[in-house]
Amino acid sequence: MLQDNMFSIDDCMMTARKFLETLCPPPWGVVAGGVSRNFSAKQLEPMAKLITQAYQQRQTIYTLMPQEEQTVWHLVVHAPRGMRAANMTPPPSMAITGREVTMIWTLSAPTSITEALMLSQKLATQAKGRAGVGEAIPLPGTIMFHNPGPMRLQRFPVSMMPTKNVAYRVADGKLVREAAKSSRPAYDARDLAIKIGEAPDGSEVVSLPGHQTNGFYLVLGASGSGKTETLKTLGAGVHRYGVPILLLDFHGDVILPDVASTLLSSAPSSRIGLNPLEVDVESAKENGLYDQRTAVLEMVRRAVPQLGHKQANALHTALENAYIAAGIDDNDPETWTRTAPTFPQIMAAIEDEGLLAGVRGLFGHPIFNRAEHLSIEQLLTRSMRLDLSKLPDGVRYVTAETLLRRIFTGLRMRGPIPVRPVDDSERFRLFIVIDEARLITMGGNSDIVSSLVNEARKFGLGLILASQMAEHFPADIRSNAATWLVLKPQAMEEAKRNAQNVAGVTPEQLMALRGRGDGYFRDRFTAEAQRVQVRPL
Repeated sequence: MLQDNMFSIDDCMMTARKFLETLCPPPWGVVAGGVSRNFSAKQLEPMAKLITQAYQQRQTIYTLMPQEEQTVWHLVVHAPRGMRAANMTPPPSMAITGREVTMIWTLSAPTSITEALMLSQKLATQAKGRAGVGEAIPLPGTIMFHNPGPMRLQRFPVSMMPTKNVAYRVADGKLVREAAKSSRPAYDARDLAIKIGEAPDGSEVVSLPGHQTNGFYLVLGASGSGKTETLKTLGAGVHRYGVPILLLDFHGDVILPDVASTLLSSAPSSRIGLNPLEVDVESAKENGLYDQRTAVLEMVRRAVPQLGHKQANALHTALENAYIAAGIDDNDPETWTRTAPTFPQIMAAIEDEGLLAGVRGLFGHPIFNRAEHLSIEQLLTRSMRLDLSKLPDGVRYVTAETLLRRIFTGLRMRGPIPVRPVDDSERFRLFIVIDEARLITMGGNSDIVSSLVNEARKFGLGLILASQMAEHFPADIRSNAATWLVLKPQAMEEAKRNAQNVAGVTPEQLMALRGRGDGYFRDRFTAEAQRVQVRPL
């Protein structure tokens, strides 16, 4: 990740995508170094690469305003820095600050370039600036570079200013504000409709994941913000509709009525275990056993970060020898269904005292030495809460990642959902709910969660992930989440980060939330977040 004190590509892409989605549907035109390229919503990685290269070469990045033949959808005015967009009449739909202030008025229907220039020039006179219809504009989240003289390179962060994202229509040569229209569709019994809570006007706030691009939710909030109750409300809504949920409860407090709970711990009363070394036969047919062992090794290294390279190599050899001793041959698929080795068996074969000391707490845990295991069929067909709160961090991490990988395989084996599902019970096969999801990104790695977000939607998976800050999730997870619930943060720094994910909401507004489920709800029906008081169960 390219990062210095003014720029990080993750933050850049989150801000840039938020702006581009508000500006117009894809493809989006991005200009760097005089070269223009179009990107779809699935081409964020190439876009990030282009932006990174431009930044390294100290080139300003621009985006092209949408234009159709001789008509445009926006009026644009560039004004001096310090210009307050709120003082404009009428106020702009969006405003960007960089080396100067760029104000944008969104039109509900396209108008001719001639009329757009005339209206923009009137607005420019009011702003003591200049009209910019047809020009590329700086892309929010990036850096503007200006060279006023030798050895005097100046950098201006490009950011979005808080505005009301309103639309206008042109009538008799004037801008007229459009009446607010709800783009939220009607729903019926076929839809998974999660009743989240109430808006300030008393109306009900309902989430419809089946009408979104995906069923991925991110819930942000500090301790006491109502995050746990929000997870309960979302999980119960899914369960009541009839779609099974798997709740990975790291703190032991997300308890849902009518959902069976299973405690995973070292206590004798906890009899369920799992074996991370079991061969995933279907996956091995595609990638081979070597890759599976490597994935296990990397998982162990994240759970036990103090292992050095020599110890990791010794563990890799021990893993290979354990499979050979179990009669499992990399080149003979018929042997892959044989009983796999276990962590305790590998620990018994380790001779390196340093390695043994490092993995003993993980490999020796009773959960990895039990005969009774959770079946994938159980996890995919009935709602279940797994209480992981009594497990040590490393054991909890390995348990969660192992379960997620097996669920992913189980969903893939069932094949993609229909292209046109009859209803949401056919669209969604399972929702996974994870409290404090940062605990499964140990060492900065969230490979399995990213895989679920990027690939599992077509197999019928929904995800509800909660954490304190947006930064606990990599950029690809943040950019893919269709629905956000942002609750009260702990401090202003968190508020500044989290506010980037709720259009039209300032950090000060987040800090002013009352806690206990008071927050902002945003999905892809509307460009601006909606205030909501989450209704507890």
